[in-house]
Formats: sequence, structure tokens, C-alpha cells
Amino acid sequence: MRMKFTFLSKAFMAFVRITGLIPYALCFKTKVHCANGNRALRHPKGSAIIISNHTSVFDYAVLLFTYPLRYIRCQIAELMFRKPVIGPFLRAMGGIYVNRDSFDFSFVEESLEILDNGGVVAVFPESRIPLAGEALPLPFKQSPTLIAARSRAPIYLMYTDGCYFKKKRAHVLLDGPVYVQDFWDDTKSEKENLASVTELLRKKIAEMGQELESLKAKKKEK
Repeated sequence: MRMKFTFLSKAFMAFVRITGLIPYALCFKTKVHCANGNRALRHPKGSAIIISNHTSVFDYAVLLFTYPLRYIRCQIAELMFRKPVIGPFLRAMGGIYVNRDSFDFSFVEESLEILDNGGVVAVFPESRIPLAGEALPLPFKQSPTLIAARSRAPIYLMYTDGCYFKKKRAHVLLDGPVYVQDFWDDTKSEKENLASVTELLRKKIAEMGQELESLKAKKKEK
């Protein structure tokens, strides 16, 4: 039954990508930049975790079209699953249910199972869309770091400027891979390591935001 669902979900995601490609191109006009010009960052091989900053609900669409060849299982908050139309759509797309109001960590086990089978899990570590005036990026949840540590899957990073549905193009920067084990200190506890590596990832996303703004500024000067 699970295999049948996965096949149907993959087929549905492919259908969404094909039928949504033109509307996406017109509404988002996304320009994807890759660190060091490495275009392979758009096509990660094997099991992988993708983390991104969070600007709006449309970041999910950016994920799907930035990594067009992979079946992406995205962790999504319970609030979205409760919506009448969006909820069934996200389930059909293979969304991973995350209940932020409880101590239910089944999403971690589900993510580990996906990675164990060579899949891709996407996470927005900020866990919510920032409010106006908040310092960015918001503090990261530690679950992506925990999942990466237990699965040993590489983490790929995406930063989006969130400039959607405007005359200007949206810009996205990709980087990675990052291997959590390279920053793991065996002299520290798991709790300490999770905190330090999670903060390292948050700072890396922040640096990517600054780098993206620099790239956009240089383009304007030309």
C-alpha cells in the first residue's frame, strides 16, 4: 500500500511540475544561483536533506521547481494540513505532517525512513513565516540536524529572497553539501552538538542571504 501511494504521489508531483511550469515561470521568474557555479547543486544524488529560509507559503513551489528532478518530501506544519483544499493537495504531494503543538516526533522517524530509502526530505528550520521586524533568519529548530546526524545524509542549503509575484525576478542561492558529522565534537553531549551545529547552519543561511544580495547588487551595476 505504501509503495502504491509513493508511486501515485510521485506521479502527481510530476503532473504538478509539468502543468505548473509555465505559471511558475510567469509569476516567480526565478533566477537560481549556485555556489561556485556548481549547477549539480540543483540535482542532488541519493539521500539528501534540503533546508531553506522561510518567506511565505510559496517557498514550497520554489523548492519543487528549483530541484526539478527529485521527489521531494517536505515537512509541513499541521496548520496547512487542516486547510480544506491545501491539506489534501499536500498529502497527495507526499507532505510530512509535523504537529508543532504536541510532542509527536513521528515526523522524524518518517524522515529517517525516507532518507534510508535514498529519498529527499525538505525542511524549513525556522518553522514559521517571520513577522515584520523580526531578525532573520529566525532561530532554527534542531530536528533537521538530528535527522542528518542519525541518517548521515548530506544537507543542501537554499536561500530565497521571497520576491514573488512582482515585476522583479525572484532570486535563489544554493549551496552545500554540509555533512553534520564533520562538525560533530565527540567530547560534547548530543544536546550540545545539536545546538552548535544547528546554529552553524543558521549562520550559513544568513551568510547566503548576504551573498545573494551582493550578487543582485553586482548585476545592477552591469
